[in-house]
Amino acid sequence: MPGGIPEAQLYVPTCIEALPGGKVRGKASVNWSFMNDGQSDLSSKRFTSFKVTVRLKGRVPGGTDAVVTSKTCDVTARINTAAAGDMDCLAPSTALDAKKQWSGDATVVYDIEGDAKGSFTWQLTSSPLMG
Repeated sequence: MPGGIPEAQLYVPTCIEALPGGKVRGKASVNWSFMNDGQSDLSSKRFTSFKVTVRLKGRVPGGTDAVVTSKTCDVTARINTAAAGDMDCLAPSTALDAKKQWSGDATVVYDIEGDAKGSFTWQLTSSPLMG
């Protein structure tokens, strides 16, 4: 990252969760930490924008994925104010249909503060299938 912005480590695993009551939802867990190299300003604004869109997808075995539910979470404020942290983005739950296979994936769209390069898109790998 440019200037006084510290080096970042970001990890965003995706999964699906079976919930009580026969429901399922998609989940993306945003985990971050900024390295204190002694030269960077850990209190500086790091991102102009950092948003995660998580999707719960379902399909019949052998079929193609279809998005069942999705949600976009704005992580910008949290990631700009904590040197390390995590935040879950949860797609709305839906009824678990045992005849379907389920998976979750996510997309991160971020804009690094002060780099004048605009937004970047990071497509995250889909979770393993459930069902």
